[in-house]
Amino acid sequence: MQCDKEKFYAVNRYLSSSFRHLGRLIGRHPLYFVIIPFLFTTLAAFGLLRLQVIKDTEYLFVPPHGRTLKARSDIEKLFPENATDFDFTRMTRLNGLNIIIVTPKDGGTMIREYVFDELQMLNEKILNAKIKWNRQNITYPLEMNSSHINMDAIDLGGVSTDENCFITDFHAVRLFYFVDYHNSSKQEIAKKWKKEIFKIVSQNSFNHIHVSLLNSISIDSEVDNIFENIVWHIIIGGTSMITFASVTCLTKDWVTSKPLIGISGCISSTFAVVTASGLLLLCGMKYSGGNTIIPFIVAG
Repeated sequence: MQCDKEKFYAVNRYLSSSFRHLGRLIGRHPLYFVIIPFLFTTLAAFGLLRLQVIKDTEYLFVPPHGRTLKARSDIEKLFPENATDFDFTRMTRLNGLNIIIVTPKDGGTMIREYVFDELQMLNEKILNAKIKWNRQNITYPLEMNSSHINMDAIDLGGVSTDENCFITDFHAVRLFYFVDYHNSSKQEIAKKWKKEIFKIVSQNSFNHIHVSLLNSISIDSEVDNIFENIVWHIIIGGTSMITFASVTCLTKDWVTSKPLIGISGCISSTFAVVTASGLLLLCGMKYSGGNTIIPFIVAG
């Protein structure tokens, strides 16, 4: 039985007819199809005024219903934290944790007096860190329901021992600093204090020790650096894409060459991204730095 090919061209004929009518309508009323989309994009662009980049690493990279979060929730139920009887081994979040790792710049041993002098200097700077909260000066450690946190939580790294398991040398020191974050006001205080510690570690340099800080602020700053470092890549990539789109619309005939179509395609994609992003932000959608690549995906 011979196949009727005409039946298979029904969709093609319908689409061709539809685009033909659309093209005729645009050709007769071009300003409507330029001004109206431009106005709509302009109105939607006001949503960009509500742009707030989400820096929470957990929100960006962990599924909201992932197995990791469920496991953490189960651990917190079985081994809950208690601010009045604090045990840092039960901490499952970075909110109240600040870790500083100190190593000698020359890679040698930590057991040197001038190295420990700078280590003590660093510790005093952190303990004396002050922030403003409700017009009061707050000095670490924060009060945690009148309980006491041991500030001597120190770990040693690169440890060497003798035959009797006594420490003879070590090459790194890890310091832990904890803050209470079990309600909204304490979380704000902890966030301010961590920013202050991050500033102290970033702005102070030492002659003999190298200092590394790990807390949620330092992780968020690394996320910021990632997107700051790709700005020039975005500019170069955008320029290359527009050039490529224009060149691909060129032919050997000056009449049929239409490089402006390629540029118009890139502009149209940009307007589409601005419109969609603006509408989503107006609807309360959160924005992450990774969305920077969306214009390139749409244009591609």
